[in-house]
Amino acid sequence: MPAPAFATRKRTDHLADLSAPQRAFLVDPAKRKGAVCGRRAGKTWVDCVGLYEAARRHPRALCPYITLSSVSARRILWPVLHEQDERYGWGLKFNDQQLTATLPENGAQILCVGGDDPRKVEALRGPKYARVVIDEAASFPKSLLLYLVEDVLEAALMDLDGDLWLTGSPNAGCVGYFHDATTGRNPLVERISTHHWTVLDNLHIPHARDFLERKRAEHRWATDHPRYLREYMGQWIRDASSLVFRFDRARNGVPRDSLPAVLQLVLGIDIGASEETPSTAFVENGWEKHSKVTYTTSAKKYAGMIPSSGAEEIQRRKAARSYGAVVADAGALGKGYVREWNIRHQLGVLEAKKLEKRAYIEHLNDALDSGALKVVDDEETRELVEEIEIMQWNEDRTDIDDQYVAHAAEAWLYSWRHCFSWAEAAKKPEGPAPGSREHLLAEAEKRKQARIAESIKRQRRENMRRWGRG
Repeated sequence: MPAPAFATRKRTDHLADLSAPQRAFLVDPAKRKGAVCGRRAGKTWVDCVGLYEAARRHPRALCPYITLSSVSARRILWPVLHEQDERYGWGLKFNDQQLTATLPENGAQILCVGGDDPRKVEALRGPKYARVVIDEAASFPKSLLLYLVEDVLEAALMDLDGDLWLTGSPNAGCVGYFHDATTGRNPLVERISTHHWTVLDNLHIPHARDFLERKRAEHRWATDHPRYLREYMGQWIRDASSLVFRFDRARNGVPRDSLPAVLQLVLGIDIGASEETPSTAFVENGWEKHSKVTYTTSAKKYAGMIPSSGAEEIQRRKAARSYGAVVADAGALGKGYVREWNIRHQLGVLEAKKLEKRAYIEHLNDALDSGALKVVDDEETRELVEEIEIMQWNEDRTDIDDQYVAHAAEAWLYSWRHCFSWAEAAKKPEGPAPGSREHLLAEAEKRKQARIAESIKRQRRENMRRWGRG
């Protein structure tokens, strides 16, 4: 198949290389708009063009590109921006350390920001923006994306009358702010102007149709297979088979006031060393004696937690409640944390079991399916729920896809593996054991007393009929 024309000569018109759907999205005058696309559809290409166009029109303006992390931004946008600069002769000045690209003719900047860094997110409040692009929007936790859009960016776009783009592929859970904003299915979230296209519209991949036919044959997918429709056709369709955890809010969510009064608790800890990203997670699970149901009661993530501050958090929690066990990830840097907690602080932290992770995720999913695992549905567990509602498997289904944040989910699994509600026996009834001599005598006495009571009732009814009184 011949190469496309733009592959054989250098262009100066970057707009000419856009497909019709990309161009329609670019010129849409809506101040908030979304692009729901399949994989390899070319959304990053139009994101780059859009950021450059806004920067060119607004001297000294800032045009942020925001995605899940700075690592994601460097992997996704940065190579495409370099390619376009070379192809179209834009003359951008790149700072590869700070991830900024400056237009020399007017001083405007395109900058990349990781949404997992609270300090950088907060820093977005100050400047004024001509255009903001939030990419991988379906993979953002719902509360974070809502906060970015409504609280941080909306006012910052006012000075230049800028616009906001939300772009991404659908998630398998059909949940989150991006889903609500592009479908209108949540009456509490205003629907935005929404565009859609797929790899079949991508001018840079002329062999896309042949590729998709091979892909369907390889996986034995029909054209209506949920994974094919979501991943490549960019359609919002729930696909539980692609989700790591089969959590269902209607089945597994419970109000806090329904919790048993006394729970045997286990605290799970996933250790992260990031100064900026909340990467150390504490998750509590517990169960009631004589019950096979486990309850997740709280989940919290922290940034910048060093061994001493981690020890303080464990001590604070232990002072407030009793734990049957505290388990933590002792892999990599976690080993040093756990050693200090146990040697210096005498906290008795156990090393989390990490072998057979895939199998134990399935065991946990069985508990979710049967209703034997419940999650308190309130703010105390929000950080966990927002992870597990959208988390998907990697391509070969061997582990969690690395684009998803999994700190709370990992701590949840560590804690759940040390819960033993499955071994609880039903509470024995009070009194003698059924079938014993004492039980038979007691049953006989009950029958005797019942006969006496019935005889008294009959005598009273007879007196009523005979004398008109009891």
